[in-house]
Amino acid sequence: RVANNYEGQAIVPGDFTTDDVSFSITAPPVLTTVDPIVGPYLGGTRATFRGSNYVNLNTLFCEFGDSTVVQGQWLNQETVECVSPTHIMGNASLGLRVNQFDSVLTQPLLFEMQEQVNISGIFPTAGLASGGTKVTVSGSGFRVRESTLSYLVCRFQEDVVDAVFVNGNEVVCISPPLLQGFVALDVSN
Repeated sequence: RVANNYEGQAIVPGDFTTDDVSFSITAPPVLTTVDPIVGPYLGGTRATFRGSNYVNLNTLFCEFGDSTVVQGQWLNQETVECVSPTHIMGNASLGLRVNQFDSVLTQPLLFEMQEQVNISGIFPTAGLASGGTKVTVSGSGFRVRESTLSYLVCRFQEDVVDAVFVNGNEVVCISPPLLQGFVALDVSN
């Protein structure tokens, strides 16, 4: 068999390089679910992409929106993790790529980029080490949808508890049992 180069000249067998360079051919990855499906538009949410045909390549990328691509971390043949990038608020379509160029969109999945949660105050500011204190957290960016998805949580140091949505500016959490002292209190949507 004779091939032609880009100038139309015949290339005979034996004219090819002998370098050990390989090109990986894979089945297209199939994306079926992503969790969570929301995160702040400033990025930083660790999203788990689940599906099939995920190959352990260092060229695996997650796509957020039409052109924002971030490196994926292969966990197994059905799971890839990606950290959401900074993106405009609103819905971003999701996809997987086996390289930085070829997009594979197998499901119409969306990731909602939303306002960052901010805390302006808490009441009361102290509770018992045995837990059970009803803590009202004031701030902005709280959303009822995240409450129904069980994403709305309070974190007392390392202990995570569900938050109850009151309105966009207020949630309530029950403190868990903790050691005496000061602890950080955070809220995640």
